[in-house]
Amino acid sequence: MRNNGLLRSAADTIRRYDMLRPGERVLVALSGGADSVSLLLVLQALGYEVRAFHLNHCLRGAESDRDEAFCRALCAERGVPLNVKLGVDRALRHCRPLAGKGGRGDRTARALPPARAGGGGG
Repeated sequence: MRNNGLLRSAADTIRRYDMLRPGERVLVALSGGADSVSLLLVLQALGYEVRAFHLNHCLRGAESDRDEAFCRALCAERGVPLNVKLGVDRALRHCRPLAGKGGRGDRTARALPPARAGGGGG
């Protein structure tokens, strides 16, 4: 990665806001779009141990499959471990029963805290 200005700015921002510690493991939600790809490349160039996660929602047919293939190829080329999950159907099966429990229009959802390396859990 050649853009030293971008790398310097990213490093300064990470340090200023105490976002990550040097060498920390980071999980990047990788869609295959420009933003998430740039984030992966910048963090890797700054020396962070980058891992990636891609969720193929399977909502756009072949286009969704191309996004997944791109993420797989990018991560293989960069030596980045990648975890891919398919489909939104499992999430829908989980959420539908919750939707009816709280009355009309009520939705229940669980949020997972952001993962930070060094906090265990892999």
